Amino acid sequence: MLNNKPDKLEVSGHGYKWWQQMLSIDQFDVLKKVNTPLLILQGGGDLSVSPDKVDEMITNLREIKKQNIEYRRYEALDHGFANINGESMREKIVSDINNWLKSKLVNPNKSVQPTANASTD
Repeated sequence: MLNNKPDKLEVSGHGYKWWQQMLSIDQFDVLKKVNTPLLILQGGGDLSVSPDKVDEMITNLREIKKQNIEYRRYEALDHGFANINGESMREKIVSDINNWLKSKLVNPNKSVQPTANASTD
C-alpha cells in the first residue's frame, strides 16, 4: 500500500488515499507528543485494529511515563463495539466516555490511573 501506485482499492469503506495516509502515520510518535488527557478505547475482538498491537503501544507509552493517556479494552467487543451476538454496546461506550470526560472536567489535572481492561458483556 505504501509503495504502490494509487489504485481504485476500497476496503472497509476507505479508498487508497485514506489507507496510504493511515499507514504512513507513526501513531506512537503522535501519542508521545499529546499532553492533554486522552482516552483510548479498544475492542478485544477487533479484527480491523489489532488489540495486541494497541496493548503493546500502550505498554510502550507507559514505559516513557505518559501519564495523560487512559486505555480501556473492552474484551468482548469488536471494532464497532458490538458484542459476540452482534448487539451494539455503543450506548455503554458513550456512557463510559461521558463519565471519563466529566472526571477530566471536574479535575483536569488529575493524574490518569492506568486501566487495563473494561468489562462489557
